[in-house]
Amino acid sequence: VRSSAASDVYKRQIINRVFKKAIAFLSVFAMTQGIAAGAEPALAAESERYIPPHAQLIINYNDFGNIVGYHELMDSDNEVVAYCLDFENGYEIYDDYTVIEFSTENESPYIDSGDAYYGGPLSYYEKVGTEYVGIISNEELNQNDFSEMSDTFAEKSIQVEQNYDLEVTESDLMSRALVPDVNVKLPGRMRTYNWNTDNTCGSLAATIMMFYYYDYISTNYLKNIYVSNPYDLYEFFKPYIETTKDGKYAGADNNDMLAGLKDAYPQIRASSTGVRKTVCLDENPSWGFAYNLIANEKVPLLLNIHKHPIYSWHWVVIQGVYRVNSENDSPVNFYIVNDGWGSNDIRINHCYTEGHVYFR
Repeated sequence: VRSSAASDVYKRQIINRVFKKAIAFLSVFAMTQGIAAGAEPALAAESERYIPPHAQLIINYNDFGNIVGYHELMDSDNEVVAYCLDFENGYEIYDDYTVIEFSTENESPYIDSGDAYYGGPLSYYEKVGTEYVGIISNEELNQNDFSEMSDTFAEKSIQVEQNYDLEVTESDLMSRALVPDVNVKLPGRMRTYNWNTDNTCGSLAATIMMFYYYDYISTNYLKNIYVSNPYDLYEFFKPYIETTKDGKYAGADNNDMLAGLKDAYPQIRASSTGVRKTVCLDENPSWGFAYNLIANEKVPLLLNIHKHPIYSWHWVVIQGVYRVNSENDSPVNFYIVNDGWGSNDIRINHCYTEGHVYFR
């Protein structure tokens, strides 16, 4: 049974969706020709689609190519909670208030799906029988588990909605005009591994982060036995970082990651010379702080993005930061992440995150 708060957000979303369509209807017609960067892309269908201004803003700033598909994303009650546009060069997922995630480097997770379900950033599902099956993760959730995920996402959506409902003052707009757009990524290419089949995304994210330190910052961060066998490092991290339940790994929250990495880190270093030695936790993740580490110190961070009914939290690695400003609304900040399922360069709205763990 959905909580009353979660139910209320859907009622408000429906009312606001109708209102917004009445005052600002943006149509995109079927076309076959290509588009120039910055222009509105075409919808390869014979219907019209409403694209709200905040979604159009991201489209205008990125080279997505033509729209090739559209999906209404549902929760456990088959209520629409978000929308996904499939493009030639990526995808964009948004709701009535903001863009939740997008990529111009990866194919839409829903490109070949039928009924599409969404539990928040990186949580893509389709229903098979009575189970909700992860399109990328391949995990299976029952009705209760997916309902719990839906409620968590709804609660977060309420918080985001409240942030966007705050009155924008003239002073706010003037200060925002002084903040430039940002699109900064770490040098090089972060390794991609897709090994997590046992609720150990925290250990995999830690492995990917450590190999970035080794590849681009200092070889002192890893002993040779792990350099030649990355999977062994992943296995080494598991008993330190992951919790267990009924004899199985059950994921890691902020404090589990902090404590586990603190204990494991001294044992995997080749040397303590010239390396960062302190493991830190920021439970109220600051986009500006991440910007400083990425842009100025050029080091990655671990990012905890949402609560999961089975493995507690999902951990990814921040490899960049992105900000886009609009003329009349708040700037929108994104983390550019390695998703832990084999992909780089997915951009997640910072409002949907829960914590940073990093080296100092």
